[in-house]
Amino acid sequence: MKIFIVGLGLMGASYALALSQKNHEVYGFDHDAITLSKALNDKIIKSADLKKLETAELIILALYPKATVEFVQNNFHHFNKNALLTDLCGTKLSLIASLDDLLPNHIRFTSHHPMAGRAKGGYDNKNIEMFEQSNFIIVKTPRTTDNDIEVLTYIANELKFEKPTLISALEHDEAIAFTSQLTHILAVSLMNANNMDNLNSLTGDSFKDLTRIADINVNMWSELFLESKSTLVPVIDTFISVISQIKDAIANDQLDLLHEQLNNAKMKKHYLDQ
Repeated sequence: MKIFIVGLGLMGASYALALSQKNHEVYGFDHDAITLSKALNDKIIKSADLKKLETAELIILALYPKATVEFVQNNFHHFNKNALLTDLCGTKLSLIASLDDLLPNHIRFTSHHPMAGRAKGGYDNKNIEMFEQSNFIIVKTPRTTDNDIEVLTYIANELKFEKPTLISALEHDEAIAFTSQLTHILAVSLMNANNMDNLNSLTGDSFKDLTRIADINVNMWSELFLESKSTLVPVIDTFISVISQIKDAIANDQLDLLHEQLNNAKMKKHYLDQ
């Protein structure tokens, strides 16, 4: 398959590496000249010529949301009329609406979200092993066809993801606000709540595990949080309510209520791990 990947950071470069190893004809582009030079020298892309968009069967946009819209706006006239367009963004409602307005009627577009990553971003941290057994979400748009779903399912298999899950943009954003965005906010909040100078000599695995993702890509996550505020803010409010109940149970010596909260969490965790 002829594949063009726009954006060769952690995810885009990892896609390019994995798909080129599967003998796909992979082309790519990145605004950073050093990154582009590395990708060409490492031979994970065959060319960085944007004219290759005209023959690509699959165009993967591995950019932040605003940059994704900007690239489509400036380059959709280069897209192969028979190509499938997809993106890797972590927020979908606003993005899909924007692209649907921009794209000509003949361009197919189905979004997806690889539920994999690393704390450290950038081309040099590319790693195809992070895809193995990870979740892969396919997100329907008004332009989605059955064939598009088959193509993205095929790509997920090539990258060694788990069986894909097909959902709507609203379902995606509501779920990701809880499972991904909130967890990053909690990790950041834990670090910001710290005022101990000697914390590094006093922590164990639990604190390190909970704060691993606080080593965060500031620009990307700030943009995702603001793009997702309609779904993220209610999730934060729910968390504040739950943690307030636990705080009150402790403050008022309510052992039964505390047991209830802890047991409920324990049972949900057991179910999640099945």
